[in-house]
Amino acid sequence: MNPDQLLMAEASMNLAAGLALAVALAKLTLSSTRSSLHTRLTFLLINLLLIVTIRGLDYAMGVQPFSKVLLLAASALVPLTSVLFAEGLMRRHAPLGLKIFSFFGAIALCAISPVYTRLGTSFFASLALFQLIVFMCIVWMAWKRPVHLLSESENRTLRSLGLVLFISLPLMISDFRLIFDWPIPRMGALAILLFTVTMSRMTDKSRRRDILAEVAFIPFVDLLGTVVFCVVWGEWSSFAIAYPTFISFHLFIVAVKEILFGNPDQIQDWIFSVIENLHRTSSLRIRDIQDKVSEIMSPQTMQILSEEELAPFDRAALKSSLSEERVHSLRDLIAGGRNRDFATSQLIYLLESYQMSEIHPVSLDPLVVILINNRSMGFSSDYKKEIKLLRLHIAALTRKNP
Repeated sequence: MNPDQLLMAEASMNLAAGLALAVALAKLTLSSTRSSLHTRLTFLLINLLLIVTIRGLDYAMGVQPFSKVLLLAASALVPLTSVLFAEGLMRRHAPLGLKIFSFFGAIALCAISPVYTRLGTSFFASLALFQLIVFMCIVWMAWKRPVHLLSESENRTLRSLGLVLFISLPLMISDFRLIFDWPIPRMGALAILLFTVTMSRMTDKSRRRDILAEVAFIPFVDLLGTVVFCVVWGEWSSFAIAYPTFISFHLFIVAVKEILFGNPDQIQDWIFSVIENLHRTSSLRIRDIQDKVSEIMSPQTMQILSEEELAPFDRAALKSSLSEERVHSLRDLIAGGRNRDFATSQLIYLLESYQMSEIHPVSLDPLVVILINNRSMGFSSDYKKEIKLLRLHIAALTRKNP
């Protein structure tokens, strides 16, 4: 295996992962509402982006001592940022021992990274073991999560990410080629690309076999493409390099496509699934409606609030400023400037409290509203009609079963 070809393949995979992460980070920064989960995800993406960018540039142009130290320090922080992200995703604290281990482990490895050359392979073995232990603990956390305390959509997300993380562990371990001395490309960038694709595309899969089918499809298609490539060029010795490179480019295209353009049809299907789910049940009160919606839609994307949830706010002021025929967006409300009235301030407070961007009133008596994070769902024009149908359906149910 040509060492130069190997380095260029590794550089290509890491730079592809870096571009995908940069696109995801830009959209998250510019488009998402501020929340604890988004902040934790932002730190994780920055951490991963730093790693793959340094790797890609170093593999392409040569390793520099300072960049190598920075790379090792960033790699030591990945377990900590991953634990913080997992906490936000599961809406529960990680075990105290895991947080202490990931924090002090990261501090210790960052502190000794400048003298890694004196420690030899023992430093890389410690880093690999540290990452493996923390990632296995995160998989265990996802497996033992309180399913009944999370919505069905959140459970789908965790099932997807937990399974993908477990599948990605061998790819991450391949980055430590210095320890194991195996003649294959370092494929940690593939694990990062797979994570990016999972966050943008696969969280609607409800069963593990569906997730496995989604994960297996891309490698299978690229395997056929690599075989054709090797047959045409007669370079079977390059198979181990070409195959992961093809997969990385495929994952990059899928990730960028999903991040930039989303999938409006998927959002519309979700909303229609909510309506169908409500229609199948003969007797529904507002609490039942909320439970049915949370089975399909993530609380970070859509929430239905009744008089009970709106009790901390001035409901009289909310009713005076809401209209059942009008959608109230956070951007428009804030654009009114400082001379806004108390009722408008209550609407802004409500949206910011729930980290949402739009209020869709269902009824004013009783007061029921739909809160939507349209930045998570895509362009509002893509689901405008579907939300109106959902509002009318819920309004009819609340009048029938107050």
